Amino acid sequence: MKAKSQTITNMNVCMVVHAYYPHDESRVQREAIALHQKGHKIDVICLRKGKEAIYGQQEDGINFYRLPVTRREKPSIVGYIFEYSAFFILASIKLNLLFLRKRYKIIQFHNPPDILVFAGLIPKLLGAKIILDLHDLMPELYAAKFNLKIEQRCTSWLIRVLIFVEQIACKFADYVLTVTEVWRIRLLKRGVQKEKCSVVMNLPDERIFKHIKYNTEEKEHFNLIYHGTLVKRYGVDIAIKAVSIINIPNIKLNIIGDGEELEELIKLAHSLSLQDKVYFSKKFIPVNVIPDIIAKMDVGLVPNRVNIFTNDILNAKLLEYVASGIPTIVSRTAGIEYYLDESKVVFFEPGNAEILAQKILWLYNNPAERIKLATNAKKFLTQYNWRNEKEKYCAIISSLS
Repeated sequence: MKAKSQTITNMNVCMVVHAYYPHDESRVQREAIALHQKGHKIDVICLRKGKEAIYGQQEDGINFYRLPVTRREKPSIVGYIFEYSAFFILASIKLNLLFLRKRYKIIQFHNPPDILVFAGLIPKLLGAKIILDLHDLMPELYAAKFNLKIEQRCTSWLIRVLIFVEQIACKFADYVLTVTEVWRIRLLKRGVQKEKCSVVMNLPDERIFKHIKYNTEEKEHFNLIYHGTLVKRYGVDIAIKAVSIINIPNIKLNIIGDGEELEELIKLAHSLSLQDKVYFSKKFIPVNVIPDIIAKMDVGLVPNRVNIFTNDILNAKLLEYVASGIPTIVSRTAGIEYYLDESKVVFFEPGNAEILAQKILWLYNNPAERIKLATNAKKFLTQYNWRNEKEKYCAIISSLS
């Protein structure tokens, strides 16, 4: 969608996200800040974690309204339905009350769930433009979570429902955003109109993730890093098993983040006698602190298992390693290969801890290769960077208004 010749400013914009803001939603934060920098007033409706303030304003000028709903640990399908329903009802009430006062021009809903977009029904009828930002494709996500098939003839009832909800949610929205070209193509095949669907990639903010010249000088430890959500599909247990195989005396795997697999991963590290070789932060670290941690690392790891969901994704953590200037070992998947080749990252066979161990050992023994990978990966940022991506995003917002 092309922007109008004159940039529109000073709009009231609301974002609704079933997540803790800003802790684990850097995409929402980046987009909110981008609009705020253009002169718009931004509110975010989100989950509330523990005793967090119900209402307030972040240092970046973004207002937040937290609702009394928390994420469940390892929920069942029924648990997800209950949690999403509770947030949908409360978010609808809060959004409508705020809309009567602030008359939002744009309301952006971040999935999952896709059905959340219908909380904007009344504002849409009264003139607000609705954006559905698909961070994840829910049919693929839940097929992976519950080991369900998504083939045309074998699709379960749950996946059929999720595809239907996705289709009507996209029709309801005035515009649809997603995170990779692979997923945009998937959405077009499922009936989304080409002219109302664009990619806004999950690229690191250059103000936070600054490229630092890679340093191969010997440190106390040969530091590996994984940061982000700890769930089975992201294969952190494979990284732990790889560390148990390698004969590198000073190796250290730094696992920065939290999630439903945290306790299982800690048990695994203990069972392999890796207490001194695996470090757990046991909590999410603010995004503005992550670059300082990455800067001390030697190699980043993205050890995703492959399923119908992870095969298509381009992990934000991978792009943060690239932006920070450290070499990365990644599972060979279609989503990553679409954007990066073997000159920029080291691929390994997904799920294979022994092959991952071999790749780590190879990089340990070849500092020059680490420098070459970090240097080549930087070229990715000349084509794909948040500076350009946020201008595209803000142009879409202006044209809708």
